[in-house]
Amino acid sequence: MTFTIRNTGATAGADAAQVYVGPPSDAPAGIQFAVRSLAQFERVELDAGQSKTVTLHVPARQLSYWSDAKQQWVLDSGGRSLWVGDADLASSLPLKATLQSANNNITCSNEQLNATTISGNLTVPAGKWCDLVDVTVTGNVQVTSGSGLRLAGSTVTGNLQVTGTNAAGDLMSSGANVICNSTINGNVQITGSNAASPWHIGACGPTRVGGNVQLTGNAGTGNAITHTTVVGNLQCTGNHDMTGSGNTVNGIRQGQCTGL
Repeated sequence: MTFTIRNTGATAGADAAQVYVGPPSDAPAGIQFAVRSLAQFERVELDAGQSKTVTLHVPARQLSYWSDAKQQWVLDSGGRSLWVGDADLASSLPLKATLQSANNNITCSNEQLNATTISGNLTVPAGKWCDLVDVTVTGNVQVTSGSGLRLAGSTVTGNLQVTGTNAAGDLMSSGANVICNSTINGNVQITGSNAASPWHIGACGPTRVGGNVQLTGNAGTGNAITHTTVVGNLQCTGNHDMTGSGNTVNGIRQGQCTGL
């Protein structure tokens, strides 16, 4: 949320800029929600007549609700009302907007999402990491020049594409990027990770990939694929190293993955 706050007075002062989120438009029947809840705030100091543009980030979890039926957090598919002001009173909330997304694509930036259903694509931007635990993504997962990914106990309906990862920044990953105990219905493509970005696939539990798996040009030490079922082909070329065991590949094993 980006907005402008202005001091209309003759002296310097401060105010607490606040963002409120309304109830989900697709709320389950019989469940009560607050008319609005505080999502973010920031103290803003201004000289007399001064204006300042403020940006406050509302995490995906605060736009989600718990589903007893799914036993997961669900990102609202219908939209949320948003207010900006300095108090939870209609007269103190001069700005209002509706947040809507056709398929609820979201960005994951240095955060953990757990027990969540995302009805769309998930993107990890450059320089950021993402930790997904017990998450369902009905679209694709894309990481471009990110600083790490951990995918555990999760399902991706589409493809997983990772390009140019430069670290394993998630503290839960123990120095490696992780994909394990998960199902990816599409293809997995991991390319161009640097020396600080090894990949461990299947280490914390059996993993299934419904398409092809391709690891190309990853410079990290200790890359491994274990206990993974690949319905398509498994291809590994130009990686620093690649080890593994206990894998099932229905297609062709190629390159460094020939003996895995």
